[in-house]
Amino acid sequence: MQNQTIYVMTGLIGSGKSTKARELVMADDSTVAVNRDHMRTMLNAGTYDFDAKTEPLNLELQNLATNMALEWGFNVVLDACFLKKEHRREVIRSFGSSIKKVCVYCTENIHNIRNRMTNPRGFDELYWQAVYDRMAEVYEPPTAAEGFDEIITHKIDYAMS
Repeated sequence: MQNQTIYVMTGLIGSGKSTKARELVMADDSTVAVNRDHMRTMLNAGTYDFDAKTEPLNLELQNLATNMALEWGFNVVLDACFLKKEHRREVIRSFGSSIKKVCVYCTENIHNIRNRMTNPRGFDELYWQAVYDRMAEVYEPPTAAEGFDEIITHKIDYAMS
């Protein structure tokens, strides 16, 4: 029987991953989120910075926080892009069959992407456009073959928000 769930968010920047992660956490007090962008900010004294030197530490912190939360009985939302199938498979491979593995596929949403461009975390619109273009070039949408128990497709409906 699967008593706990790990949610693996996937999607391009601005696709609603963190918004959906917050919804999952707010809906269930036994669910916590592990957000790699927040860890990057923490490692850089409060300023967001994607730094290749600290990414291995960031990944290790994600794994440590996830495993500790599961040991303490929490469900976990992994809030990161997880652009490639191999990255998602690697993440879920480490969890046994007693943990339900759910992929939350946040589909592209041009309104949200444009919003990201206007809320730039200290970077200009050209920077975020370049990040988006690089990500879109390599992104692999999730498939059942990756080993998830369930794949949920999520798209923000701006008419409702």
